[in-house]
This record gives sequence, structure tokens and C-alpha cells, in this order.
Amino acid sequence: MKPQREHSVRAYELLYDLEHTLKKIIHLTLPLQIKQDPTYSNLVNIIILNNLIPLNQDEIRHFTHTKITRNHVCHMRPIMIEDIDNLRKVYSLAENVLVRLEQKDEMRNATRKQAYRKRVDNERRFGS
Repeated sequence: MKPQREHSVRAYELLYDLEHTLKKIIHLTLPLQIKQDPTYSNLVNIIILNNLIPLNQDEIRHFTHTKITRNHVCHMRPIMIEDIDNLRKVYSLAENVLVRLEQKDEMRNATRKQAYRKRVDNERRFGS
């Protein structure tokens, strides 16, 4: 496969994974009921404006640049290796945040289940 084609394929894969990761982060942190799938640009804006991923100015610039890279991929423009490196950095940031959020969510759910079981056990022993 030609290097440029490999870059485009790799960029597409990273963008696909990044988009799904951003959607999961938004779903876990914001109590929004979104009727339509937001565009990629809107996902990035939601993440940045709501500070869902703690970012410094340089990381915000990297995040924002992924919108340009996505546009290049969608319109079959050349992808530079720097763009792929940027996507990897941003994906790594997002993935780390998602892992922490999922762990918190699992702990919250386990606590709820434990409280429910305790209530059910008490109701069985002492009645309603």
C-alpha cells in the first residue's frame, strides 16, 4: 500500500475510534438527551466548552486541529504524518479520561446494587 494511502486509512481509523470515545465521554458526563448524532465538530466543541476533558491550551489546539484532519480525510486530501501523531495524542487523552469515567460509573452502579440488595434484604426480614 502506498504511504499516503496508509496515512489516510490510519487517520480514518483513529478518527472513527476518537469519535466514539468522545460520544461515550459526553454520554457519561452530561445528562443530555441528544436526538440527532452531533457532528464531529460539535462533539469536539462540547468536550472543550464543557471541560469534559481537562486540557491545557496546547491540548485544546491539538483537539481543534483534529477537525481539520477529519475534513482532509473526508475529502481525500493528503494526510501528513504529523496529523496522525496529533490524532494519536488526542485519542490517548480521550481514552484515558474514558477509562476513568467508566471505572467511576462501575463503582457507582455497584454501590447502587449493594444499596438495593440491602433494602430488599431488610424488607424480607422486617416487612415493608
